[in-house]
Parts: sequence; C-alpha cells; structure tokens
Amino acid sequence: MDSLILEKLDSLLRLEMDIMGKLRDILEEESHALLSRDPSALEAVSTAKNRQLQELFRLENEREELFIALKLGENPADRLGELDHQHPRGGLQHAWHRLLSLGEECRTLNRLNGATIELSHLHVRQALQAINGAPEVPYAYDAGGRRQEDLPGRRLGQA
Repeated sequence: MDSLILEKLDSLLRLEMDIMGKLRDILEEESHALLSRDPSALEAVSTAKNRQLQELFRLENEREELFIALKLGENPADRLGELDHQHPRGGLQHAWHRLLSLGEECRTLNRLNGATIELSHLHVRQALQAINGAPEVPYAYDAGGRRQEDLPGRRLGQA
C-alpha cells in the first residue's frame, strides 16, 4: 500500500475531525440562538455553519478519491475494517471511527435544532390563528408517524 496515500489520508482525516468538531460547536451555538430567539446570533451561526459545511464537502471529495486509490469499500463499516486490516497500528482506524462519531453527534444536534425550529413555527402559527380568531386545526399522522396538516375532513352527518 502506498505510504504517501496513507499519510495524506491521515492528515485529511485529522483535518476533517477538526472541522467536524467546529461544526458540532456551531450547532450547539445554533441551539442556544434558537432557544433565545436571537436573530443576529442565528444569522452569524448560520454563516459559520455554511462555511464549515462547504469545507467538509470539499474534504469529503478528497477523502473519497483517497479511499478509491486505496481500494476501500463504500460502506463506512467496511472501510473501518479495511483500515484496521491494512493499517494495523490503528491511527487511521481511530481517526475514521472518531470522524464517524462526530458526524453522528452533528446529525443529532442538527435534528434537535430542526425540531426546535418546527416547534417555534407551530407556536407562531397557533398564535396567528388565535389572533385571527381562526379555530385550531388538529393534526393527523400518517403510517410513518409524520404529521399531516390540513387534511380534508369528512362529513359525518347532520341532525
């Protein structure tokens, strides 16, 4: 195996871990901005988040090229096993495992932030309905547990 490619991959994974860690911190800041309803903080955090994401996408493309050069599989779990087999000292395996773990932390924070935004949207909508004197429309759920809004009702009958 080409040691130059492994060195480059090691360096790239460490850089991705650093950026992913910064993204995790930014997502935590976003959570605080959402909860405090601070639009200027939210705007600053969104800009920083977009910069980190753009850099991660660029690095991901470089990493994919290196994985192809090393003939590693496409499944992250397979890659972990292959890195362990091909690079037994564990440095690359540890870096890859840590990067996957940071990615999962970021996904979880992002989902929580999305839920906070959705809840805020619901509160605003309910407040507007109350101000306008409109009745609250109940929600229904589909088989997947997703909320369905404004479903047409059926007529039950008349007395």
